[in-house]
Amino acid sequence: VVVGIRGAHLQVRFMEEAAPKGSHIVVMDDNIQSLVVEIPDDSVVAERKASGVADFNTQPLTHEASCFNPLAGTGLSTMEEPELMCFLRAVCPELERKKHTRNAVEILSKMQVTSLKKFKCLPQQRIDALFEALKLSQKKKNNCLHAARCKTKLPIPRVLTKPSDGCQGELQESKKRGMKAELFQLICRAGREMQKHGVHVWGVNPSKNHFFLKQRGDSMRKMAESTGFFQDYSCGLGLVFGAWFGFRVTHNPQFYTRQGQIKDDVERTLRYWHADKKLLRFARYGADKNGFRPGQFKSNKGGISSNSSQQDHSAEAETAIRSLIQEFGQYVRLPKKNEKSSCGLMWSEDGRISKRSKRRKTSLVHQPSKRSRL
Repeated sequence: VVVGIRGAHLQVRFMEEAAPKGSHIVVMDDNIQSLVVEIPDDSVVAERKASGVADFNTQPLTHEASCFNPLAGTGLSTMEEPELMCFLRAVCPELERKKHTRNAVEILSKMQVTSLKKFKCLPQQRIDALFEALKLSQKKKNNCLHAARCKTKLPIPRVLTKPSDGCQGELQESKKRGMKAELFQLICRAGREMQKHGVHVWGVNPSKNHFFLKQRGDSMRKMAESTGFFQDYSCGLGLVFGAWFGFRVTHNPQFYTRQGQIKDDVERTLRYWHADKKLLRFARYGADKNGFRPGQFKSNKGGISSNSSQQDHSAEAETAIRSLIQEFGQYVRLPKKNEKSSCGLMWSEDGRISKRSKRRKTSLVHQPSKRSRL
């Protein structure tokens, strides 16, 4: 709890400057009623709905709550992609495909060669047998051997899916299995993913609507079934919700917000995106702020509405939006007529450069793209 500093933006600035460099800080508003996650198990959802639970698609992230397998109902479990598999698909792009990846991982496991270090130490006979099993040509084999000597940069490891053994329950009881609470697991995993992707901020879904959270979870499970890879976060441009997010302390002023507290989460999103070109947003999780709409003025709300008025609140928001468009116009624009936006701005799809920005900055060669709302 930050005491003695008024304003959400200045409180975060205090954390950014006071915490040791490299720290992983998690920030939450003090008026959050509960942190929630979608329930992947449809049978549990049906039971909650039948018993009259209002938000039957989600459950709070309390210490007593059960941890669900996010792939519940798919018959799949997950495994980390072996280091050698990352190397092989960097040199042989055809191994990116689901069928080829799964076959290659099975071959590497069967031959007990999963690390790049072990691969480099293999005798020629075993190297030949490995590439023969992988059905890669002599040219591909030579390319791999050359890349291994040149210290090729590896792509980010993926989370692969595989058929479940059947012994893994859909519901993982934290207390019975000695597991940490899901909130603890999420924060630790977010820290690892930031390091893996080379980014400095993560967030959750700006919506706490249980239908929407369930829809996002179902979409990710369908994607896992069709592609063979599971990822429950997005890396594209979109709002890093200011009510609940985490960041890596850098002591770098380029990440500090400057336009006040009304649109500080929008500004923070843009500054981190501009620097990292990636954001991590875990779409299965949300924060229930007890019915208060984020960023909206309400006289009895407190927080950004305290010691303010509707007029002052609107004026600060408009000033901030104009400044952000001026500085980050390649990523955002004002909504057009009949377009809705929860934060007052529309995000460009994948953070690409718009036509207007491309004319102003001819050195940028990104193709123009359509816009999408958050």
